[in-house]
Amino acid sequence: MGLGKLMMSYIKKIFASPSKSSKLSEQEAKIKRSDGHEMNLDELFQGSGLGKTQFFLWGLQFLIALVHLSIYFMTTILIPYLRCEWGFNTWVEVAVGSALPMSVAVSGVVAGNLADKVGRRMVLLVTTVFLAIGSIMIVVSPNVWVLLVALIIQGICTGIAYPVCFVYSVEITASNNKELAVMIVYLGQFGGVFLSTVSYFAINNIGWRYVVAVISCPFIVILIGLIMCPETPRYLLVHGKGEEAIQSLKKIYEWNGDVFPKNCVSIKKSDIVEKAGKLLDIFSFEYRKPTILLTTTLFANFYISLAFAAYLPLASENTKESQNIYSANDTSCQNILDKKALAGNIVAFFGDVLGVLLSGFLAKRVGRKFIVIGFSLLALLCTIAGFFDLNQTVKMILNMLLRLVGTGLRYRIYLMTLECYPTVLRSTASTFIHSLGDAGGTVGSFLTYLLYPVSPESVVSLFVGAAAVQLMASVFLNTENKDLADHTKRADSTGHDSQKDENYVLNRDF
Repeated sequence: MGLGKLMMSYIKKIFASPSKSSKLSEQEAKIKRSDGHEMNLDELFQGSGLGKTQFFLWGLQFLIALVHLSIYFMTTILIPYLRCEWGFNTWVEVAVGSALPMSVAVSGVVAGNLADKVGRRMVLLVTTVFLAIGSIMIVVSPNVWVLLVALIIQGICTGIAYPVCFVYSVEITASNNKELAVMIVYLGQFGGVFLSTVSYFAINNIGWRYVVAVISCPFIVILIGLIMCPETPRYLLVHGKGEEAIQSLKKIYEWNGDVFPKNCVSIKKSDIVEKAGKLLDIFSFEYRKPTILLTTTLFANFYISLAFAAYLPLASENTKESQNIYSANDTSCQNILDKKALAGNIVAFFGDVLGVLLSGFLAKRVGRKFIVIGFSLLALLCTIAGFFDLNQTVKMILNMLLRLVGTGLRYRIYLMTLECYPTVLRSTASTFIHSLGDAGGTVGSFLTYLLYPVSPESVVSLFVGAAAVQLMASVFLNTENKDLADHTKRADSTGHDSQKDENYVLNRDF
């Protein structure tokens, strides 16, 4: 009884409103004109319009996401061929299958704040170089141990860079375009699923090494594009790099065919400049509630989606007969792919695309709260259906529906993560929450394969439990549509601001 009261007391403290002395209040970096009118960065971005700059940079992030996720999803496809070529045992197979996703989870937690320290563009540039090196290592790998090192490199780069793609995309445009920015980058993930699906048909004809080489070709375009593109003005401005922020804004205006105001010539900084956030900052009084709720929701979401996808082939009545996996008597290394897994991959692709499009369509018509709770409730109902003896067609439909609502909900979670945190914490929070969410999928798949031979009912029970947790967390999420916050300032014990009113002032000389 005493332990229960202690736990309830701790939970109340976590979700309690912060005290006045500890609460972080947000203030945007503003630009002051000679007539006294102040403009924030959103107004400046709106002045440049939505043009080819944004679509070029969004397209670049789309490509980064596509290449990252193509290699990510191809890992499971390659395992039968790798086992055939090198003849490794079950434990090595587990290591190959888990090296990349586990590296994603660890790197996002450990190194998630790199983009808040050195910049979004620099992180994307460096990770792209190492990702290209990892791809080359995969293509030329002489044995499974070199492949494992390459997969770990890929996982580290993906865990750091993929969430930063979303951060970069929303920071080079006005807040009212952030949904479109996230949607375009998110479609890169679906492109990765699509390419990995197409590779099913290509591997038998040209070999898995050539397939990986072809998928990695966009690295050249990505590197050239990243060298050309500017750092986000939001990042530069809040880190005291005012003149560089002006140059970045000028480039955006120029690429969009607009003229940047000539009388914006200099930046004046206050004595205090924002520092990059630390991981523990996202658990401060101001941010711990959204951090816990967003992480819990995303972890449960990934758990349900990937675990249910692993459960379907196992639950099929004709699994052993339908799978055509390599055996010791087959030395051709041809036609060894699981056709049922191919069908599941196609279903997942269409479910993912429809989920994002439907989420975007409904958001402006029924509201974010309705989507978050409604999609979570549908996910719970789909998992409960797993207790019933259903035919394979119905299970495929359930899988598509679960992927649809799961992806639609993840789209909302990514948006809310970008909105909840200021520029100095945005990348730290995004990579941490995404990495732990991705870990949920790895845990879900592992537990499904581990527990299904012992008790299929326990596997379904875990689905339902995860869906229930997701629903409860989504009820408490703050789904209010917010503009991006560019600056934070802390209140002292008297309630007065401990920083000057303006951290950055842009002087306009006539």
